[in-house]
Amino acid sequence: VGITTYTENIGTYNFNVNTAFKIKPNQHLRISGGRNYFDGWKPSDDFFPSFDQELADSNRVDQWNAKEQYFGRIQYLYQFKKLQLGFKSEYFKEEITNLGTPRTKATSSVAFDDYYHTKRWDNSLSLDGKVGQNRRINVIAAFNDYRRVKEAYLKDLTTLEQQLIEETATNDLQDTTDYQLLMSRGSITTTHADNWINYELGYDLNFELATGKRIENNEQQLGDYAIFATAELSPFKDFVIKPGVRYGYNTKYDMPVTPSLNLKYAKGAFTFRGSYAQGFRAPTLKELYFNFDDVNHSLFGNSDLKAEQSDNYSLSISHKKLVQKVLIKSSINLFYNDITNLIDFAQVSTSGDTAIYVNIGKNKTQGATANVSFIRNALKVNLGASYIGRYNDLSADISVDEFSYSAEFMANASYVFKKPQLTLSTYFKHQGELPSFGYNTDGAIVKQTIESYQLLDATVSKQFFKQRFQVALGVKNIFDVQQVNSTLSSNNAHSGSGSSISVGTGRTLFLKLNLQISKN
Repeated sequence: VGITTYTENIGTYNFNVNTAFKIKPNQHLRISGGRNYFDGWKPSDDFFPSFDQELADSNRVDQWNAKEQYFGRIQYLYQFKKLQLGFKSEYFKEEITNLGTPRTKATSSVAFDDYYHTKRWDNSLSLDGKVGQNRRINVIAAFNDYRRVKEAYLKDLTTLEQQLIEETATNDLQDTTDYQLLMSRGSITTTHADNWINYELGYDLNFELATGKRIENNEQQLGDYAIFATAELSPFKDFVIKPGVRYGYNTKYDMPVTPSLNLKYAKGAFTFRGSYAQGFRAPTLKELYFNFDDVNHSLFGNSDLKAEQSDNYSLSISHKKLVQKVLIKSSINLFYNDITNLIDFAQVSTSGDTAIYVNIGKNKTQGATANVSFIRNALKVNLGASYIGRYNDLSADISVDEFSYSAEFMANASYVFKKPQLTLSTYFKHQGELPSFGYNTDGAIVKQTIESYQLLDATVSKQFFKQRFQVALGVKNIFDVQQVNSTLSSNNAHSGSGSSISVGTGRTLFLKLNLQISKN
């Protein structure tokens, strides 16, 4: 049995409980559930919540909206000889509250408030295990039901009474949208340890159905069905070749055959890898048809989207070695991706609150990532860096660089004091300037730049009662980053327009308590 509570000074209060036990030696049951609550936040809020009544003025509007979530999960596992049969059911319920700005009427003040109710129910059956001596089977079938309801109310801020706004031909303030997804994926794999070749054959089926008045023509459906095969060849020691191929059918888009090839060679402390793969991704129903529009944010689907196609290359080398009781792990990865019709967001307004899905013609990314970690007894240090360049064929028509590069660096470290069972840990991230794209005032797609920022977190945790009870106290976002500037470039002699993007709720304190009780 486990119980975890978590709170932050910005009005976050979370609680969850879990239990797992054996019904019989070959039957296991796991149950978990909980509640997450966030009270909403804006930069003018007090550092610590006062819980006092507030005036129903413009301060009622939050930059980060309040939300409440309930969730539960049950999982049953049954072991039959070499096969494991599993059933899992998960339920999720969320309400987001979007309080509007007060508006003065003749005798009172009113506001338009929105409530977004989301319910999601996931169910799946799975079968995994050995079939015979040298084959393994893995099959999953799942059904996902998703419903999102929007309710708009007119609230009297004097009497606190609220009234559901009636729908008319000119507004769609009330809305219900439903999504259902059926999927199944299965494969059979050979596991001959003494053979130089093994293979895997499988299928992948997905069917989506969307209904609602925000969906084009009130109902849309999309099917995606594929078969795939891979082989694992070991022509000589320490060298593995893994070719693969995938072929499918999409009910809206022509799906090509997509091959792949992976290579691996291990020599001593070094491991070398190389890969090539073609990719294909059809737009989802949400990207094609779903339109979300309220007083604060707007996101529009685009039924004219084309499918993404790509060629992807990567090379990597990794090394692992023990040097004077210090375990050192390091890796370097080089990659190049050539993507046609990349699906992405583009901002329609300079305020950053309206976006539409678009195809970004010919898109390329190239770059390198590097990671190194040091582990010695109670000390762990991880360092990582990336340098990524993004290309777009818009450079042929407007004044933007052929490749725009961004750098990222992260570091985390932890040290465990065994005697008091105390752990100190820190996390740092530098996010370099990010290039993207948006619409300018002339309706043209232009380069957008998001400025760089840094994040720093620190945590101290201690264990009690033979590690059954843990207390963690920490600070997030020590540098108090809340918003960063975003600038749309101009394709004429005048300067571009600017806005800001919210990236965090500023500096916060948190407390986490965890209790674990077990019986062997």
